[in-house]
Formats: sequence, C-alpha cells, structure tokens
Amino acid sequence: YEIEFQIEPSFPNGLEAMYKYLNQNVQYPEDAKEGYIQGQVVLTFVVGKNGEISDVKVVKTPHRCLSDALASVIKKMPRWSPGRVSGIPVRVQYTLPFKFKLE
Repeated sequence: YEIEFQIEPSFPNGLEAMYKYLNQNVQYPEDAKEGYIQGQVVLTFVVGKNGEISDVKVVKTPHRCLSDALASVIKKMPRWSPGRVSGIPVRVQYTLPFKFKLE
C-alpha cells in the first residue's frame, strides 16, 4: 500500500515571517481608527500549485474597511511554497485570522 503524506503550504520563512510581513504592510484604516473599530478579521485564500495567492474571501470581520485593508495586502504577498500531497503540488485553501487592535 502507498503512504500518502501532506505538506501544508507555507509563507517564505514561515508563519512568524508572514505575520511580520502583514504587520509591516497592513495599514489600519483611518475611518476605523476614528470609529474605534477593532477586532479579528478571518479570511480564506487559495495557495495555488505554483505558490500564487488567489480567491481571497472574507469569513468574518468587525467592519468591511478592516477586511479590505487585510485582503489588499494578502493579494500582494510573495509566492508561498505550495502544499504537496505525496510530493505533488496541490491547491490548498488557507484560513488566516488577523487581529486589528488600537493601542
């Protein structure tokens, strides 16, 4: 019998590097600051066989301006290492939670 193994897609240099990238690139929307809007945004997207990001969708957001700010940065992310099943690149849907918090 054949053992099938899966490798999850990954951002260059890992999860910590991805959150650092997001924190450096996501701009907190001015109208959200003024309205003191904060909270967790959850998006899904597909990491393609070639590592490109597509199909960005909002699952949960306290306000559309926050999810729009996050989605625009996700669409410009560098290529990921694609997910693999038994060594073959596959499309994988990825779920990303991101917190917007005013200090």
